[in-house]
Amino acid sequence: MSAAFRALLGLVLACACAEPELAPAEEGVQAVESQPREQDGHLVLQNALASTDVKGLQVLLDRGVATSCCGRWRDPAAAQLQRRIAAVLGVSERRLSDVHLANSTMWVRAGAESSLWGAVAVLYLDSPSDLGVSFEQEDGKHVSVVASEGTALVAPDMEQLLHEAPRRVAWLRVRREGVPDRSFFEFYFASSIRRSFVAPHDTAPQRKFFRAHTRDAAYWHGFFWSFVGMFCTVFACLPLAWWGVQFAEQWLASRTDEERPGGVPLQQAGGKAGRPTPRALDATAELLDAPPRRPITPKLPTLLPLVGGRARPPCGFGAEKLAYGREPPRPSASLAGKLAGAQAGARSPCWA
Repeated sequence: MSAAFRALLGLVLACACAEPELAPAEEGVQAVESQPREQDGHLVLQNALASTDVKGLQVLLDRGVATSCCGRWRDPAAAQLQRRIAAVLGVSERRLSDVHLANSTMWVRAGAESSLWGAVAVLYLDSPSDLGVSFEQEDGKHVSVVASEGTALVAPDMEQLLHEAPRRVAWLRVRREGVPDRSFFEFYFASSIRRSFVAPHDTAPQRKFFRAHTRDAAYWHGFFWSFVGMFCTVFACLPLAWWGVQFAEQWLASRTDEERPGGVPLQQAGGKAGRPTPRALDATAELLDAPPRRPITPKLPTLLPLVGGRARPPCGFGAEKLAYGREPPRPSASLAGKLAGAQAGARSPCWA
């Protein structure tokens, strides 16, 4: 393994394991995070994030971004939201979904019967005239709260949040109890594909196009762009793969040239160039004294053994060459005359 390849591998591992860079706080702005409180069994976080992180999510929403992070690869503001929710709930970040953004919504539902996700955490990014939000429980009971900009609410499983006015929100889901964490492959590798190829094209016009032509717009949008991205990436890496194949072939050829069938190198370590050692000479002599291998006799393919009977001897033009593997020796003129009479009455094997 070359030094350049080891350096490249170390750089990739360092990038994968490094923490994402967080956006520095503006001068005069402090990250004031209040302690969570419960209201009728529901978790409420006033000033859940610093104002700079809230503004960062607002900028992403203004740009039309629907998913601000993908697994391990995320934006600084989304990373702060995930860390805050994970710290409050006391769970790992791999139990949280990606951070999604909605420009105008009247409700957010937590969980589904066939889903792996349960509770949902919602961060509000605006302060309209009506700040009323209510938790609607499964039995129809409502719990009203006030959610201004920067407030985060955690709705338990199978409940939903109802807004008195359309709100701009950022939300993420939490895995249900008993469901394993997001796998290493999904959290790092699959999310990097989505981050690089799918998320940059997740725009309102494309979502509208896929909704008009498919039933599951999110699935087919992700499938199309991930396929195109991976297809182009594989073809771009073909020269590098071909270089690796050539390098391996040259390495195997050099190993084969250094040794002979007996495992004895032609030139031992310490010998001078062009002057083989006595051991190498003995090995060469053994190879020369060995009986020669029988040459391969060229024969035409035949299917007669498969259908029964025995194969007929070759006959016709070039039969002698096919039978013996080489041209037979030509007899002298006197010997040819004696053999001519003996072969006159003999039938050719071709007509037997």
